[in-house]
Amino acid sequence: MINYGTIIRTIREEKGLSQKCIYEGIVSRQAYYLIESNLSIPSLDNFLKILERLAISFNDFLYLLDSEQFPSDKELYDKLILLKTKQDSQSFQTFIRQMERSFLDTSNEKYRHFSCIAKATFLHLFPSEYDRNKNELEHLIEPIKNYLLEIETWYLYELRLFHLSIFGFSLKNLELLGNLLTARSFNYCNFLEFTRIQKNIRQDIYQRIQHSMT
Repeated sequence: MINYGTIIRTIREEKGLSQKCIYEGIVSRQAYYLIESNLSIPSLDNFLKILERLAISFNDFLYLLDSEQFPSDKELYDKLILLKTKQDSQSFQTFIRQMERSFLDTSNEKYRHFSCIAKATFLHLFPSEYDRNKNELEHLIEPIKNYLLEIETWYLYELRLFHLSIFGFSLKNLELLGNLLTARSFNYCNFLEFTRIQKNIRQDIYQRIQHSMT
């Protein structure tokens, strides 16, 4: 079982937030360091305030606390980027099976999202494995589009999903989601990771549009 402080730190880092963004006005810097280090337990009131800053519900936190597996969104994102670079069919299929199994075991939507993206990416990279079909690609990416449209605030998780799915969106949906990128992206205290992914997104959108014109 993963300690609660580790989960708090993981969620914070996933959202690209600095420690100061979380503890300021709630606890001292030292107290928060001890919390993330699993060396101190905050009061219930302060704990709920920390969860509010992290934009995660108490029930979701309890689920993560009880989960035996907690691969970070960044790990899954980096894994898919690596698989796309290596273009190894067998490794892709293994990753897809892992995501499907994790979703069945946990009902965590994160695994369903990455499973959909991985399947669509596999279809895109290995058209000889299946009859490549534009409508099928869009069908696989549809849950990602719907999720992004429903979420009012995009954190790093949403940016990563969008970045990984750019190839599968129709140009119309790509324009729609691209317009939401600035409007819904969270105002990060730590901009480094956010800026990097946002830059990659804009580059990939540009390349996608250029490719459609050739």
